[in-house]
Amino acid sequence: MEHEGFVSIWLGNFVALNDLMEYAADDTFDEDGNNIPSRFASDFFDVEKQAFDPDFFELGVCEPSDSLLELVNEFSYGDSFVVEGIKLKKTYNAVILVYDFKYVSKSGINAPVDFIAAVPYKKDVMDF
Repeated sequence: MEHEGFVSIWLGNFVALNDLMEYAADDTFDEDGNNIPSRFASDFFDVEKQAFDPDFFELGVCEPSDSLLELVNEFSYGDSFVVEGIKLKKTYNAVILVYDFKYVSKSGINAPVDFIAAVPYKKDVMDF
């Protein structure tokens, strides 16, 4: 659910960014112009409505690591994520982040990514 100041984190392993994009970001449309959600959206969300604002969604493939801090640090606001104490049980190389969203984990999901946590973060405030 939308929740200002939280980021929901999923991790997985993908050969290339294209593979991750195909899984998580490539919504398609049927012949009637209806949106067919990505596999990521189908795996984790009620696909009859937009679960989160796609403008607050970030993903990428990075160097493999079993440290959550290392995996998220290169992303927007990553250095502000409150991830201390979260231990990963395996090594990952792909990150999906949904900002201002506090996902509630559901059991029994068989997907190529694992939901890790929804944690507080801080946006950098710039005055222009």
